[in-house]
Amino acid sequence: MRKRRIRAPLVAALGILAVLVLPTAGQATGQPTHHSGNPTCEDLGYTTITTFDPVVSATKAGITLVKEDGSHISWTSTVAVDAVIVKGGSGANVYEYPVDTFAGSHLVTPDNSSGGPAGLSHVSFCTDGHAEPGPKPGIEIVKTADKDVAYAGETLNYTLTVTNTGNTVLNGVELSDEQCDTEPVRSGANAGDASFDPGDVWTYTCSKVVPAGVSKIKNVAVVCYESTTPETSVPEDEKCDSDSVETPVERIGIAVVKDAVEPTAVAGTTVHFKISVKNTGTTTFTTYEFTDAACDEVRTGDTSDTSFDPGDIWTYDCAMATKVGDLSADNCAMAKGTDENGRMAQGEDCARVPLTQPATPLAPGGTTPVGTTPGAGITPGAGGTLPETIASGQARLLGPSGCVEHTFRARVRGRSIASVTFYVDGRLVKKFRGTRATYSIRVKPGRYGVGRHRVVARVRFAADSGTRARTLRLTFRRCAQRVIAPRFTG
Repeated sequence: MRKRRIRAPLVAALGILAVLVLPTAGQATGQPTHHSGNPTCEDLGYTTITTFDPVVSATKAGITLVKEDGSHISWTSTVAVDAVIVKGGSGANVYEYPVDTFAGSHLVTPDNSSGGPAGLSHVSFCTDGHAEPGPKPGIEIVKTADKDVAYAGETLNYTLTVTNTGNTVLNGVELSDEQCDTEPVRSGANAGDASFDPGDVWTYTCSKVVPAGVSKIKNVAVVCYESTTPETSVPEDEKCDSDSVETPVERIGIAVVKDAVEPTAVAGTTVHFKISVKNTGTTTFTTYEFTDAACDEVRTGDTSDTSFDPGDIWTYDCAMATKVGDLSADNCAMAKGTDENGRMAQGEDCARVPLTQPATPLAPGGTTPVGTTPGAGITPGAGGTLPETIASGQARLLGPSGCVEHTFRARVRGRSIASVTFYVDGRLVKKFRGTRATYSIRVKPGRYGVGRHRVVARVRFAADSGTRARTLRLTFRRCAQRVIAPRFTG
């Protein structure tokens, strides 16, 4: 992952970022090795710089020792140190450093028989005598995300790993990440370590909710320090490091559009529909299913294309048989699928063909045409008598059409209604059950793209009405943004 150094002007701008200040005192880097008896620097292959015996806070041979308590010490130095021997009880803890080191904190004696650290006996500082570099601070940050791709509304979790790559203690460390929704939180095994010693690795986490309408999320984190122990002269542009992680944001969607071929038809004949299914997202569907329960559908066009990729449109022809007595041929088609990242989407659309009844002969010996409803054609008040009362259901969908700018209500009114299910552009919006005469939803055009949109109401009637379910449609267009001519200023 590419790193970049922050120049001095950016350091000055960090005041506008959300800043987390890291503490500066605590445990030593790494784990010591235990040696029994009384090892010396020479026993370990080093040369002794100096020994504090007895152990008191003092400065000797360029090394300043601070006695924290009866078992712990900290130290800083103006000379290179390669190992420190902390003697106590029957053994010693030896702290060895991979490079010349100039500070250490919270070094401790080995445990005694009672399970606690032994009392301090003496402390020796060792060198390997090699001409290694002097004090050289360094800091590095690495940022990672928990997802390779994300979708709008999901939460991205970030891990920020900060490492002291130099050989001095870093003081006044500040971590900033303005893109995260939450302040970075320290975590992991070193969460309690308060002194940023050479080799220390501190881990932080934060998160961000992915907004809609973006193609990627780029998140940048910056870490800087103020000073070092021992004090070194470092250019400002070398006191900071940054890292970023970029996550693609994908979109998944299927749009189904179903249109009737015949504007009207005769009941008992076969009606036809044309259906188009479009992949409106940015990912390929690895599973795909098209269903139209009332139709015998046939895919048309380039049927050799078996990969439903972004922007692809697959088309179908559909034939639906009707029965004498039906008032309309209502049919819905649905498509659903799962994309390459395991996300699922579906779409649905419905169409309707009004039906007229065929001119059929009268039943033998009767006056009622075969296949018609008893009483059909008899006009009350003209001498005819209805043999029975039929409480049929009725419903109609009301709302604006054409170019719509403001929120409106799509209403279904009628009688003997048992339930109404509203869809907008194939997506379920609301389902009502009850015995009301009016059902409605609010539609906000601003939530949809510029162009044509369809409101569909699927109406089911009470069983005693003897009325088949109906699909009602309303089409509106979201108005295009109007261009205002600039005022003439002369």
